[in-house]
Formats: sequence, C-alpha cells, structure tokens
Amino acid sequence: IGHVKEYDAREFFLGQIANATLHEVAVGAQRGEIRMQMVSEENTYIATSMDLGENDESSIVVPLVTIDEFVKSGKVPQPDLIKVDVQGLERDVISGASETLKNTKFVMLEAWMFR
Repeated sequence: IGHVKEYDAREFFLGQIANATLHEVAVGAQRGEIRMQMVSEENTYIATSMDLGENDESSIVVPLVTIDEFVKSGKVPQPDLIKVDVQGLERDVISGASETLKNTKFVMLEAWMFR
C-alpha cells in the first residue's frame, strides 16, 4: 500500500490540497437529494439517519449520487480504497457501491451500531 492521508473537508474548501478534486455531492443508495445539517461545534455539515431537529437555515440540500454511478460516469476512477464514515448511513453507501466494491481492494468502514 502507498501512503494514505485522511483529509479534513475544510482543507478542500481552503484549496490546501493540490492533487485532489472536491465533488459537492453526498453518496447513498440511490440518486436524489439529501438534507444536511450544520453541526455548530465543528462548523461542518452532516447527513445522518438520526433526526437532528427541524429543517431550518442551518441545513442545506445537496445532490445524492451512488458511488457506482459516479465511477461509471468517469468523474472518478475505480478506487483501490473506499473509506466510509457516514454517521448511520453505512448501509445506503454500501448499497450504492455494489459494483464498484467488486474491484475495490480495501474498505475502511466506521459503523454506527444502533436501530
């Protein structure tokens, strides 16, 4: 394995990463849209399966795509590694990546274990 670095999303927005491209989409089980809410203490947006309250000015709606369609479209190459850290939406992300995962060498999955 070559070197792998985990980047903070803020590094993308600040233009501090020269060899990476930011795609302003969320990934899930199917194409659509998803509401993401601001997490004030971190000043970042998250989408979660948990209800975080009302849809207000602290939330945004972003396009939702599957990893399979994103790879198939050529917007990103077939990945060797997929890291999933999605606060309870793991099943949706994996469902939308079923074809891509057949050719992916490594998967890092942080899972939330709740019902």
